[in-house]
Amino acid sequence: MRLVRIYLVATILAAALPTTIGLAAWIITVGDVTAFELGAAIAYPSAHVIYLGLPTFLLLHHLDLVRWWSLPAVGFALATIPLGLLDVPVQGTPYRVLAAGLLGFAGGAVAWMMIHYAGDED
Repeated sequence: MRLVRIYLVATILAAALPTTIGLAAWIITVGDVTAFELGAAIAYPSAHVIYLGLPTFLLLHHLDLVRWWSLPAVGFALATIPLGLLDVPVQGTPYRVLAAGLLGFAGGAVAWMMIHYAGDED
């Protein structure tokens, strides 16, 4: 059971890593980075993965739909839909939403790899 918890924590962190790196890089290139902004770049993707990604993964697992393509597709959707509803009407540009979707896709791919290769060890 302890090993399952370690894999779960590692998978959550790995799934949040691409978005964390992307947000941190964007904030640093903008300049004038505060500690709050850098902390938000770490906390937001982790919370996004825990509150949206984990329940979705558990539903897909229950329905036996966890495939190499399903987690990246769900990661893309979970990253673009909330941001698209909140950001595009305000900012008027879909580029930030597309970038978030690509980072969500990468997070889903990393999560699938962690789950797939961790399961091969048993």
